[in-house]
Amino acid sequence: MKIYKTAQGRSSLYLAIKALAIQNKEYIITQAFTCSAVPEAIISSGFKPFWLDIELDTFSIEIKKFRSVIEKNPNQFAAIFIQHTFGLTPKNYEEIKILSKKNNIPIIEDRCHCNFIKNYKYFINHNIQEKIAYCYSFENAKPINLGRGGVLMVSNLSRGEIGKIENEFKLFKNQNFLKSILHLNIAVFYNFFFKTIFYYPILLVYRKLASKGIMPSNFNKFLDDFSCEKIGFLQDKIISFLIFACRISLDKKRNSLIKRIFIIFLKKSFVKEKRFPIYVQNKEKAISLCKKNFIPVKDFFNTPIQPLKPNQYNIVNYTNKLCIKAEEASRHIISLDKTPSRRFLKKFKN
Repeated sequence: MKIYKTAQGRSSLYLAIKALAIQNKEYIITQAFTCSAVPEAIISSGFKPFWLDIELDTFSIEIKKFRSVIEKNPNQFAAIFIQHTFGLTPKNYEEIKILSKKNNIPIIEDRCHCNFIKNYKYFINHNIQEKIAYCYSFENAKPINLGRGGVLMVSNLSRGEIGKIENEFKLFKNQNFLKSILHLNIAVFYNFFFKTIFYYPILLVYRKLASKGIMPSNFNKFLDDFSCEKIGFLQDKIISFLIFACRISLDKKRNSLIKRIFIIFLKKSFVKEKRFPIYVQNKEKAISLCKKNFIPVKDFFNTPIQPLKPNQYNIVNYTNKLCIKAEEASRHIISLDKTPSRRFLKKFKN
């Protein structure tokens, strides 16, 4: 297994595409109900997104749509992105992988909503033999929040594929040290105020500053400023330590007390579970209710390709009403970091 630490999740996606996508093909299959980082990475790599609709159980690719597309367009796709929305395992995960392999479509997994350390521990414990290319993000609201940062985790790739990654990774810029400090400080403040009454007022101020370019934003001006960087110095050290702690916690030869300390540290600090999506009739009203009760809530995705508006869809090869269920989900889905009480759940749904 090899790990490449990048400045953002989209940089990890880009790196995976460069290594695995079939170069003489035009399209990469991906799903709507995603963020603009996905088509940014695809288009910057020289391909076009081929959008598929989702099913509404786990907000992942609808298997019937996928099967129909590859039957009608055999040998047309350079790769497929399998997205784990809200950290959920796609409903038809294994079937999607089987169909992809059967049709020689390389698989890249967008696990930016998943916990990298939790997945890393799993693959150390289980001798996985299949080819994997998993992309992670450490931006705000992700299971591991370092302000910025990402990881591409690969295993069982060919020498040629590893060579492509190594050559491409050498071209990545080194992130400025001051930028690394800034992003980490943002993460510290985010985590500190996340479940307090100050969260929403501070978030509102931050978003206004980000819109003016004073503070960093999670979203680019789309393609105009897309660039790939290596992870910031401080974020790099933290991830390296977490990997070290993970290995110690799994090492059978280590002292049991040390192992227990590291296991507790990992669970309490960095092994967060999936988010809890809820379908609400009135998204704006539900978010307002959360704000009044100081309940942290995420409203992504507000459009099928967050944060693009309908007049921008053509940039990413998307058209309005192309993916009906994804557009419905963007109008009605919010997500919480834990299951709400029955009383509030009833209010949310109404």
